[in-house]
Amino acid sequence: MLISAFAANGIILALAPALLNDTKDMGPFVRAAGLRLPPVQPIYTLNLDETLAAEIGFYTGRRALPADMLAPPAWLLVQDNHHGRPPVPGPDYRLVAQRSFGAGRSLMLWQARGPATAP
Repeated sequence: MLISAFAANGIILALAPALLNDTKDMGPFVRAAGLRLPPVQPIYTLNLDETLAAEIGFYTGRRALPADMLAPPAWLLVQDNHHGRPPVPGPDYRLVAQRSFGAGRSLMLWQARGPATAP
């Protein structure tokens, strides 16, 4: 029985990284977000960190820039690292897409309401 328990634990440990990797892969979401924006526009973000900046650059070929909410962009990618209240851009934006990447990170794509936005 002890041998079976060790074998089962070994199998679980061997399979766990493969099963969990898909949960933390931001690539498909970032790529889909990049396809919604006008072709040459950088991706403006709230809570930009080096991981998200690298993902945006790699999957979309665009620059990731911190958003200046004094001049709100038409599209906004918001990262929530679950450290309190999630950053919400306000009533001038509508949520287009969101995805959670494990217990520690979510991405939300917001679009500004109004005539300046493109579908």
